[in-house]
Amino acid sequence: DEHTDSRSERLRRMTASRMDEPMPCESSICDEAIEKLTVPM
Repeated sequence: DEHTDSRSERLRRMTASRMDEPMPCESSICDEAIEKLTVPM
């Protein structure tokens, strides 16, 4: 769905902008959280 794609993209942009210094550990956790949020309930 275009709606879901745009939503996930927005979430990734938000997290990317928040994390000025991305860490490998946190980035993986962030990805998992984003995936869980993006998954349709």
